[in-house]
Amino acid sequence: MAGPREAGRLPWRLGTNMATVVDRYWEAVSYVHRAIDVVESAPSALNLVDRYAARVKTEPVRGELSGVEARWLRSTNDLERAKIARDAELLADRAQESLPGAPQDRRRTNLWAGEVPTFTPPTTYGDEVAREAHDAWDWTKNAIRRTADDAVSLGTWVLVAAGILLTTNLWRATAGTQRDARRTLNRGLELVASESEQR
Repeated sequence: MAGPREAGRLPWRLGTNMATVVDRYWEAVSYVHRAIDVVESAPSALNLVDRYAARVKTEPVRGELSGVEARWLRSTNDLERAKIARDAELLADRAQESLPGAPQDRRRTNLWAGEVPTFTPPTTYGDEVAREAHDAWDWTKNAIRRTADDAVSLGTWVLVAAGILLTTNLWRATAGTQRDARRTLNRGLELVASESEQR
């Protein structure tokens, strides 16, 4: 990236203020290019999934970077260049903060006083698979625990219902037995009464 950078600097070296804007722009753009290269080259060449994922992670940053570079090439005055340089710095700040595995050797320009810079650690397919497996195992354990709790609750309700049914049947059986006992007793009394009348 040194060739285009140096070529881009030469025409703008006339004014000292303009050189500062150009330097800011090139430092930010160079950092973003370096961050993209680091993130895309980090995964193993043998792991095609990680290589593809790295390209997907850097795609939005690459898109924004190409837009900033195109605006820089079309800029015609110092005010436009200063705005584009600031946009390039903000892009570099976002890349440093949110691009997984981006280098952290740059001083950010979007921090307020006392803010601690944050970053996103590098990620790999293996890490994601392990995290997903852990999440799936936790979900399975919770589902089994809920199912067991539901089964215990259902078992409790079945026992209560069985108790009610048994009590009802016993009451019916007892009531039926009492009716049969009364009938038998009444028949016996009727027999005794009719025998006594016959004598």
